[in-house]
Amino acid sequence: MPAPAPESPIMNASLLRLLICCALLATAAAHAQPAPLPPPADDLPYVAKPGDTMIGIARRLLIDGRLPAVQRALQQHNGFESEKDADRIGPGRTVRIPSNWLRSENARVVVASASGEIRSPAPLKAGAALAPGQEIGTGKTGQVVLKLTDGSTLTLKPGSTMSMERSAKTPLSATPDTVFNLTSGRAETEVVKRTGSGARFEIRTPVAVAAVRGTRFRVSAAEGGACMTSEVLEGRVEVADTGKLGRVSVDKDFGTRTNAGAAPVEPRRLLEAPRLWGGNWLARKPGASMRMLTLKGAVRYRVAISQGRERGGPVVVEWDTPSVDLVLPELSNGEYFITVRGIDDLALEGRESGSQLTVQIGAPQS
Repeated sequence: MPAPAPESPIMNASLLRLLICCALLATAAAHAQPAPLPPPADDLPYVAKPGDTMIGIARRLLIDGRLPAVQRALQQHNGFESEKDADRIGPGRTVRIPSNWLRSENARVVVASASGEIRSPAPLKAGAALAPGQEIGTGKTGQVVLKLTDGSTLTLKPGSTMSMERSAKTPLSATPDTVFNLTSGRAETEVVKRTGSGARFEIRTPVAVAAVRGTRFRVSAAEGGACMTSEVLEGRVEVADTGKLGRVSVDKDFGTRTNAGAAPVEPRRLLEAPRLWGGNWLARKPGASMRMLTLKGAVRYRVAISQGRERGGPVVVEWDTPSVDLVLPELSNGEYFITVRGIDDLALEGRESGSQLTVQIGAPQS
């Protein structure tokens, strides 16, 4: 039996080149495959402009929108059977875009001011950016004011703990989609009206979520997640418990409370502002006190003293009391501003009154 003919070196080299080419093509094909898009979430509307095509919309707005598979997914989601049809959408037509397919970029949240006792893994100086997940806490005299790119502000009040979950902006919105987690304590916000689709502003607590699209409101979370209260000063806030048992819309001058394991209670009108003394309160001796008129419906009062002659300065001291006799704590001589709110039996804080306060202890009287 004749011996088999030896393989040609030329054939071996050709086979090797073929195998290398196949491997390279397989690698390129693998890299060309996009990560699968997630199942579509709620649709957001996009109104087509002159010259728009589905491919162009996908490239501008979607995650990995330059990949053909992503472009085809958007076409199929909107009922287009071919690319030829997708190029004829026409201006004014509404294109449905799943919110979780949109590209997004981080929107900075910066520290506008920080005073008093602050707890943070990174220094909280004015202008510093807050990182997602970064937890900040305030002591008895601590206060942090955060500012968003659209001008919205959040003030973390004394005795509170909070973190920012995210703040991001999509191509369909001029304002960021922002979520804060308030573990305990109180936060007060002034939110610029949200524009565009998917631009939420939420404060989440262990028991409930307050969501707005432009308003002034307060949120407080009890230590240990026992309850949450929310008070609306302007606009409207949607409040839902985390167990999805219920949801309420809270309008201006109303508030609601959510207990752990329960739906939010029916909104209740906030207490009126307490009636304080007129003009400037001048304190010339330690322990000076001022009597307020009793506020109907109030079981306690929240009192705060801040530096300066204007509302909103750094907090010096804050307390709550059942008494209408406001006893001044020990303060250095200087100019202050004092605010007072009534608190009802649901722990909802009402409208506030304010007055300038001048301390001149030991100063000669004119």
